[in-house]
Amino acid sequence: MSTIYKKAPLIELIAELRWIPAGITPQQAGTVQVLFTNDAKVEEFFMRLGGELYQSGFQRSERLVPPGFPIVFGQPAIRYRSDDAVKKSVLYQAGSSIFSVHAVPPYRSWDNFLPEVKKGVEALLKTRGDGQEQSPFTQLTLRYLDFFGEELLGGRSMDKFIADVMGFSVNPPSALTKVAAPQELRSVFLKFVVPVEAGTLSVSVGDGKANNQQSGVVLDTIFTSTAPIEPKFDNIIAMFNTAHDVIKKTFLTFTAPIEHLMEPEKAENQ
Repeated sequence: MSTIYKKAPLIELIAELRWIPAGITPQQAGTVQVLFTNDAKVEEFFMRLGGELYQSGFQRSERLVPPGFPIVFGQPAIRYRSDDAVKKSVLYQAGSSIFSVHAVPPYRSWDNFLPEVKKGVEALLKTRGDGQEQSPFTQLTLRYLDFFGEELLGGRSMDKFIADVMGFSVNPPSALTKVAAPQELRSVFLKFVVPVEAGTLSVSVGDGKANNQQSGVVLDTIFTSTAPIEPKFDNIIAMFNTAHDVIKKTFLTFTAPIEHLMEPEKAENQ
């Protein structure tokens, strides 16, 4: 059984893979010479990938960079969507040496999202081509972007929510409190990066806005792998599951005091 939150704070969930183009060394990957690409092979990759995703119901593509324009290395250039009501909360994006799967509200659970990640990874492994079938992925990331609006703040100020609910220390130094008038925080941004199993975890929290709502608290949690990943389906999915488990543990701890406000309910795994 998994837990589904009727009032989940999720704005977006992103599962992403990156790799180095064929013929480019890791040292060259950060140079200006490969910053832009207008290679016909990249367009062929988009066509092959689109054909595979089409079979999974993602039959609509949208260019983020017009055909013929330079594509920044590692920048999404095309998006694939579905008109199926069940799949509208999921989209795929690809670019030069980057591929990602996105979930947006109404997001249900990792168990519901993971099958779409698997379809995307399968499609990518089939279509990456250009002699890269055995080339490792240099980076895997899983990112959760959450927004806690007025309903979840429960009447607390943003600094009180960050400190009293989520457990972060929000104490400005005396140099600021001595000159502040009145004694209040107008804005807060905190960031921590820690090593975790098979990667690093970056957690950023602060005040912000989302979806035209009033100000609230934004939580940005990113797991990043620290070692190359073999281009094998099971290895990739195992790493995404590891990333999810790490992020889930932190989220449940951060939100434990307000879990009832998110209205949890049990749902059978699918």
